[in-house]
Amino acid sequence: MKKVLSLIMAIAVLITAVPVFADDYDSMMSKAQSYRESGDIERALASYRLAERGQPERPDAYLGEAGLLLELGNVSEALEIVNSVLEKDSFLPEAWVLKCRIDIASGDAAALESDQLYAEICDADLQDLYPEIARFYFNAGNNSKAAEILGLIDTSDLPDDLREMYQPALTAAKQGAASGTTMDQAFDEDRLVLKKADLSEEIQGYEIDRSWFIEQGMAAPDNLEAIFQNMFNEGTIELYSLSPSGNSGIYCDNSDFGYAMYEGKIHAITASGDRGVADEYGNLETYANKERFKDLFGKEGVVYSHNGRYAAVYNFRKYFVNAWYFVDPILIDLSTGECFLTATYGNKPAKGHYGTVTTACFSSDDRYFYYLLYGNTTEYGTCVLYRYDMDSTATELCCVIPYFTYYPQLCEVADGSFIILEDNFTSSIMDSVVQITQTDGIWKVEKHDYSMPTKCWYPMQMVYSRHSDYAFMAGKFASSFDLAFMAFKPGEDYSGFNKYHAISKESQTVVDVNADTLQSYIQEGTTTDFSTVPYEAIYKYVLSPDGNYALILTKNPNGSDHLYMVRLETLELKEVRGLDPSSIQVEESGSDYQTIIEWNTGILIINTTEGVKAYEFDY
Repeated sequence: MKKVLSLIMAIAVLITAVPVFADDYDSMMSKAQSYRESGDIERALASYRLAERGQPERPDAYLGEAGLLLELGNVSEALEIVNSVLEKDSFLPEAWVLKCRIDIASGDAAALESDQLYAEICDADLQDLYPEIARFYFNAGNNSKAAEILGLIDTSDLPDDLREMYQPALTAAKQGAASGTTMDQAFDEDRLVLKKADLSEEIQGYEIDRSWFIEQGMAAPDNLEAIFQNMFNEGTIELYSLSPSGNSGIYCDNSDFGYAMYEGKIHAITASGDRGVADEYGNLETYANKERFKDLFGKEGVVYSHNGRYAAVYNFRKYFVNAWYFVDPILIDLSTGECFLTATYGNKPAKGHYGTVTTACFSSDDRYFYYLLYGNTTEYGTCVLYRYDMDSTATELCCVIPYFTYYPQLCEVADGSFIILEDNFTSSIMDSVVQITQTDGIWKVEKHDYSMPTKCWYPMQMVYSRHSDYAFMAGKFASSFDLAFMAFKPGEDYSGFNKYHAISKESQTVVDVNADTLQSYIQEGTTTDFSTVPYEAIYKYVLSPDGNYALILTKNPNGSDHLYMVRLETLELKEVRGLDPSSIQVEESGSDYQTIIEWNTGILIINTTEGVKAYEFDY
C-alpha cells in the first residue's frame, strides 16, 4: 500500500511541476529577449542556456542562442548549434531559415543554395531573408540566382540598393543564360553569325532642359521631342557605348555634343553647376563641351557603375599625345546627363604639379569609384590610387603605387583586390601585372612579372571579367602590332599566367609561342616586314558578357582581316561571320582611336565604315 501511495504522490508532483517549469522556460526566454534588446549579451546568453538546461527538448532557446552568436560574428558556434537542432528535428522551418543566414555570413554559396531548397521544402518563410539572399548572390557574381530571388519580392518593397541591382542582375542573368547554352552550342556547331540590331525602340523619351539651348546660344525649339526623334531615326545621333546592365549608354551626334541614355530617357551631357567639388581649373566645362565629345573615347572604352547610372570616359592617347590634361576625375550621371567632379588637382604642366586620371573602375557594390592619378600631382608619388565614396561624396587616398601603372584597365577582381598593368620603357626590365589588395585598411602592392622581356612581350591593355575570373591581354614585340595573347585567372593563383598564345595565319588555330620564337623573328628583321610573321596581328579584343570567350579582331598587310571567337578554357578558335571585318574602323597612327567594339550585353557596339552600329548574334 505504501508503494502505491508513493507512486501516486510522485506522479502528482510531476504533473504539478510541468506547468511551473514551462513558466520558468518562458520566463528565461523573455529575459533573454529583454537582455538582448538592452545589449546585455552575457545575461542574454546565460538566459538562453538556462532555458536549454530546463527543457533541452525545446528548440527555441538553442535557435535564440545561435541567432545571437551569429550577430556577434561567432559563425562556427552558431552553425554547430543549428546543426544539433536539425539532428533532433530535420523538418524545423525556423532552423533552416537561420542556417541560410549562417551560410550568407560565412560566404558559402553552395551551402546557401542547398539549405534554401531544404527551407522551402519545409515551408519556411524566407520572405524577410530574400533581400539578404539576393544581395549575397549578386555580390558573388551569381546574377541568375540574384534575379530569381529579386523576382520573388515586390519591387515597391525593395531597398534602394536592391532596386538598382535588379535590372543589372536580370540583364546579366540573361547574358549568362545565352552565353552558357545558346552561345556554347553555336560555338560548337560553328554557327557564330552577326546580324544588325536596332536599339531605337528602347528610347522612351527626351528629357533635355530648354535652358541648355540658351547656354549653347540657341533658341529652344517648340517641338523638341520630334526633332530628337528625327535625329535618332536618321542616324544623326549614334550609340557609342552600352553599359553592362543594358539600361544605359552614351550617344554622340555628328557635331559637338554627347547624350546620356538611362532607362529609356535621353539627356544632353552638360556640366553640373551644383554637384561635386568646385571646378577650380575649368576641366569640367571643357570636358562637357569639348568641340567633339566623341574624341574623348579611347581604347579604354567607357567605365560604368554596375547599376548603369554613372559613367566615366578616358582617352590616354589624348592625355599624353595631345596634352589634354583633364586631371580632375569626372563622373557622368546618365540619369540626368550631368558631369561633376569628385576631386580637384592642379592641371597645368608648367606649374610643376600636373597629371591626369588614366583609368578607373567602380567597386562591385557601386559604393566606391576608384581611379588612378598619374603624374607629378602631389607629394605622394607618380601613381596614386584614390577612391570616391558615392554615399558620403568624400575622396580618400588608398595607396601609392611604386611602379608606372597608368595604362588601362584598372580591374576589380572577384576577391575584392585590383589588378593593373605595369609599364616600363626600358627593354631590359620586365613588365608585370600589379595586384593591389586591402586587408583591414592596410593596402599592399605586389608584382607578378612576365617571363618574357619587353622586346618580346609588351601589352598595352588588359580586360577582366568577374563572372569567369579571366583576365585577357595581347602584347606587342618591337613593333606596333599585338601578336601574342595571354588568358589567366588571378583568383586561381594566376592560372595561365606567362603562357603565351597566338593565332596562326596558316592553320587558323591558336598556337603556343615562346620568347625564343618571337626573338628569332625580331633578329631576322621581320618587324619591318610584317608579312613574314606567321601570326595574325591583333587590333582589338573584348570579353563576352559571361567572360568565357574573347572576341578578337585581326588585320594583316595582305588584306585578310578576321573576326574570331576564342573559348578561353580550351583555346579553341572559330571565325565570326555576318560582318566584313575590313569594315571595322581601326586605329591609325597619330589619329583618334577608331576601334570601337563593346560587348557588354547581348548587343555588340561596333564602329564600322558606315558609322557606329549595333549587332547581335543570329543563333
